[in-house]
Amino acid sequence: METVPVELTEKVMPWGTPDDIISYLSDMRDAGLDHVQLSPVSAIMNKDLARFTPRAIWTLVTTLR
Repeated sequence: METVPVELTEKVMPWGTPDDIISYLSDMRDAGLDHVQLSPVSAIMNKDLARFTPRAIWTLVTTLR
């Protein structure tokens, strides 16, 4: 099995700072997106980052409404 190209993964699973995700989702929202399923994996991958997850989600939700 060949590896999945990073470019494809980035198109369907954006990652980065809240501002990165807002930029990605804003374009999709402007094109008609009205539902998003957030799956923040930073808390799974790094327990030190887990404390930032609720704040990051709140930033995304309040900015994209």
